[in-house]
Amino acid sequence: MSQIVLNGNASSQTSLGYPRNGNQIEVAKRLTSSGTLTDDTEGSERRMSSSMLDISSHTRLKSSYQKAIKQYLNRDFCTAWRSVIGLIDDITQPGSELFKHSPRQTTLEVQSLKVNIFRLYLSLTDLLLKDLSNSSASTGTFPAEVGSFPDMSLAQRLTIRDTFLRGAVFDQMMVIYSHDVRSADPDLVLMCFIIEISNGISLGLLKEQVSSVLEENPLPVLPEGGSVKKDEGFERISEFYVKHILVKQNQVDEARTFIGHRYALNDTLAAKALDDLAEAVRLQAEEERSASDRKRQEEKQRMHAKKQQLEQGRKEEERRRRQHEERALKVDREPEENRLNNKRPHPEVHRTGFGAHLYLSIKEALFPAHLSSSGLLERLARPTFALAVLVSLSFSLKNMASTQQWKRMIARLRFLLVLLLFKLKEAASMAFSVTYI
Repeated sequence: MSQIVLNGNASSQTSLGYPRNGNQIEVAKRLTSSGTLTDDTEGSERRMSSSMLDISSHTRLKSSYQKAIKQYLNRDFCTAWRSVIGLIDDITQPGSELFKHSPRQTTLEVQSLKVNIFRLYLSLTDLLLKDLSNSSASTGTFPAEVGSFPDMSLAQRLTIRDTFLRGAVFDQMMVIYSHDVRSADPDLVLMCFIIEISNGISLGLLKEQVSSVLEENPLPVLPEGGSVKKDEGFERISEFYVKHILVKQNQVDEARTFIGHRYALNDTLAAKALDDLAEAVRLQAEEERSASDRKRQEEKQRMHAKKQQLEQGRKEEERRRRQHEERALKVDREPEENRLNNKRPHPEVHRTGFGAHLYLSIKEALFPAHLSSSGLLERLARPTFALAVLVSLSFSLKNMASTQQWKRMIARLRFLLVLLLFKLKEAASMAFSVTYI
């Protein structure tokens, strides 16, 4: 059988209902000599139990159980889990004093203690599995300390879940009763089945477990309206089998056959079971339709979101494309505009008479035609004019430099004059070098 390991090393392994040595053996093989059923009277059962039961073991287990209950109520779930696992090992190990007696040979107090221990164990198992499934622990995206079991690592939780899904809890419960299904507490059995189906165990495996219980507990032929408490417990297991297993597997015909065989001699129970079956089928159909509608709606929303995302991406791509085209068009248009501006004709000044003759004579003298054709004289005209203005201004202000302010102004003008001379020298050297080449 499978194990749930609570500690990291092999020496401290503790199984859910199996010996601490970690050997994976069949429970049925270990219980071959654990005791047989007897048909003794109730008085003889009590005498045999009192002669064989180890009182100290019972007292120790009861004290440990009470501590585990207190830890559970105080929400110290990790400590309660470790305590109850030790108790489960004690009541299911072949060497245990409480184990070696068959259920019919143990006192009501001892059997009640076993049931209470296992009920606490089922509650903690359910809490651990719900804590795992309701969080993101199964995907490994949250720290191990989160949840109701902070001291338990994620690997340990996943191991417990995998072992649970293989049906280990039901096997342990059968060990308590030495596989005597007829002596099992139906409420405890039903609690086990409910926890299994609510935590994702496969319906096929659950069907095998429930069938094994019902085959050993056929309903007695009771008069109309007659019943006993134990039979009512197993009747609830029958209802669970029909409503939550056969109906969910869409095996309605098998459910009708089961009801017909189980209640063949009791028309009242058969009619009630068939009515419950019809109602369960109706509810299952509504649940399937709701699930289908929900799935279709989710798919529609997903497709709408995907369409919006694609449309948004398309618009963004179109915007980027337009921006790229505008930038490219701007780059292509700028050189053409510059060329047009450079080729645009400049306004000409038309002069006539003596003034025109004087202007052309001075221009020919200062700027010969062979130099003007190169276009370099235009570059010399402005610096030359500025230089002439500065020189004349400097000489005219030389005699006026009576104050510090005028001295600073003259110094600044001289600096500008030197700078213009330097620029003029560069322009002239370039002009003559190009001309003579």
